[in-house]
Amino acid sequence: MLQSREKKIIEILLDSQSPVRIIDLAVQLNVSKRTISNSINHLKTCLSEYGATLVSKQSLGIWLELQEDIDEFRSRIFNDVCIEEDDHNRWSTIAQNLLEINESRTIDDIAESFYLSNSAVYRELVKIEKFLEKYSIVLKRKPKLGIHVEGSETNIRIAKAELIKFRSGELITTSLLKDLTDYFPNTLLEPIIASVQTIQQNNDISLSYIAMKGLIIHLAITVNRVNKNKRVVLEMKDLEFLSMQKEWTIAQKLVQELNHNLDTSLDDEECGYITIHLMGANLSKTVEAPQSVKLIDIELYEKIEKIVGSLSDKINIPFIEDEYFMSVLFLHIKPMINRLKNGISLHNPFIGNIKEEHPLMFELSAEFSRKLSDQFNVEMNDDEVGYIAMHFGGAFERARKLEQRKLKVILVCASGIGTVMFLKAKLENLFPEFEIVGEVSSFKLNIEKHQIDYDLIISTIPLDIQGEPIAYISPILTERDISKINLRKSQVDNTRGSKLIPLLHESISVFDEKVQDQNDAISILSNIMFKQGFVDHEYRDSCLLREELSSTFIGNMVAIPHAYHGHVLNQGIGLLVSKKPFDWNGAKVQLVFALAIDLKSSQDFGDIANEIITLVNQVDVLDKLFQTKDLRSFKKFIK
Repeated sequence: MLQSREKKIIEILLDSQSPVRIIDLAVQLNVSKRTISNSINHLKTCLSEYGATLVSKQSLGIWLELQEDIDEFRSRIFNDVCIEEDDHNRWSTIAQNLLEINESRTIDDIAESFYLSNSAVYRELVKIEKFLEKYSIVLKRKPKLGIHVEGSETNIRIAKAELIKFRSGELITTSLLKDLTDYFPNTLLEPIIASVQTIQQNNDISLSYIAMKGLIIHLAITVNRVNKNKRVVLEMKDLEFLSMQKEWTIAQKLVQELNHNLDTSLDDEECGYITIHLMGANLSKTVEAPQSVKLIDIELYEKIEKIVGSLSDKINIPFIEDEYFMSVLFLHIKPMINRLKNGISLHNPFIGNIKEEHPLMFELSAEFSRKLSDQFNVEMNDDEVGYIAMHFGGAFERARKLEQRKLKVILVCASGIGTVMFLKAKLENLFPEFEIVGEVSSFKLNIEKHQIDYDLIISTIPLDIQGEPIAYISPILTERDISKINLRKSQVDNTRGSKLIPLLHESISVFDEKVQDQNDAISILSNIMFKQGFVDHEYRDSCLLREELSSTFIGNMVAIPHAYHGHVLNQGIGLLVSKKPFDWNGAKVQLVFALAIDLKSSQDFGDIANEIITLVNQVDVLDKLFQTKDLRSFKKFIK
């Protein structure tokens, strides 16, 4: 089994018309010559099983001699799962391998392939079993034969795709090929990408970079599995339902393109499987008027409207009156529900920034998501809540008064309408000089930029463009991003005093406490805060329910548990400093702030959360806080 670096070396050698020197490989892969030499030595010993020989001559360089057709060799090499150098992701690599093969593998075999001890393999299998359970896939063990996976073809494909998204999720480059070249051969990726782009162009639809990447992954897995005679099986009633959806026609055209370009044989059931994925993507090119959007699914729109209306009333922000927000939120939620019901999720590479820099919008979205989950019986994780938070964030920014804009800006985003809406609203609010004159995908920028009068391009992804005024930022628009835009604007009002300290009270503070886990910590603080009249008797259960959706651990041994809306009688913050770090949903925690803050004070909630997050990033201060024995000392260190 090959490492990802070794596959890259093979790719370079296959593409070269002449021998390649070790120094040139080292430069291209940004590693030392010694590292390349070690990889070459390993390749020499293992390439024979792929029908190839690696030849090296000091005066010439290195080249490959193949015993079979080059395309067959590429397919065998790049369909094999590579070993990741990152131990953190090792379980996912082993899982990918088990999902790919048809036979059982012994523990000894796995240990030898991945250079692990048997005990290390057993530890990785615990993680793998937990992951596979989410997709109704079972890890079966048979004495003397080893282990293998059992599950439906559909679930196996979805699990394989989720593993690839997990390992490549935060990677956004100028090219989908660069993103996925470690997982599929270019001879497979290039025709698939071309087919999808043709379908987009001919049918006037638009996929965000992230949505397109997800679709490409699923299509590549589909073609690989079909070529190995591993096909999905759909019930007739499901196939009939799918054939009546508007996405079916697009899927049929895509199947025709793939069958022609890759000489494969995708049938109607595979067309249905692709339809499911298209139903989980937002294919809309533009945002329609609210009344037109509502007609797509009146029942769903009205349910979303009801939830948003209740949240608007609770926090005194008129989200329900923002027609653009209601339209794009609906267009995000409808395919999201289809995705989640079919076990397909989106990775959110910006979730850390969203939770850290927009805590109020994340909490609001968490409550929205809980209500939505209850109504549609779907499970939503942090990634999904984060995308919804970006929609709420855009509406929140837009609720602030916008001033005159002058600088003409084109926005290029990877994550679709939600990201564009959020980023556009925040830019216009922070920089009244801006006029957003275009929002385009990276695929269409070269065409559309010649048709638009603009001064600046602001992009959330790398662009293959030279000599243009481009500011590269994250979709969350951090303070670092603002400095990149080179405008002398200040983000923080340094004159504002602390809103955290006045809410800390001796009567609801606990120091030097022995704590078992997060449930114990929440119970201790909830009981004290209830007795002191800060919260009602349901506050504890609401905190635990909120914890089930998404951990309130925010890093550096700090957590901020809180209830869903309500349950606050008087505003305050319960404080717990434990004797020793304790378990909090798999993380270690020693300092807990239990928030009892009315969400109607939305600005206060955001300011307090940001103040705590700033504190979390000051490790030297935290070390002192962990040692405090009373509230007076605690307050002294955070002033």
